[in-house]
Parts: sequence; C-alpha cells; structure tokens
Amino acid sequence: AYEYVIPGRGKGLVKTDLQIQVPEGTYGRIAPRSGLAWKHHIDVGAGVIDADY
Repeated sequence: AYEYVIPGRGKGLVKTDLQIQVPEGTYGRIAPRSGLAWKHHIDVGAGVIDADY
C-alpha cells in the first residue's frame, strides 16, 4: 500500500499497482464511480485501454 496526502483542490497521480488482462477483440475502460467520485471531489482520468497495450 502507498500513502498519499494531496491537499484540498490539489492534484496528484496515485500509484495503484493494478493489472488487468484485456481479451482480444475487447477493450478495458477506466471510469469513476459516479457517487463516490462526486461526493469526494475525485476526478478520475478516464480512458480506454486497447487489448494490445
């Protein structure tokens, strides 16, 4: 686990060590959970992960 302190209204990159395997012909998607991110003012850099990445 990593410990981070990001000041209010601040920005930071947070290391997660998450790994996924994306099956051929599909893609992975990173997106915020609507309620959790909204309530805690967390902005997730959403994106698409291609199978060949």
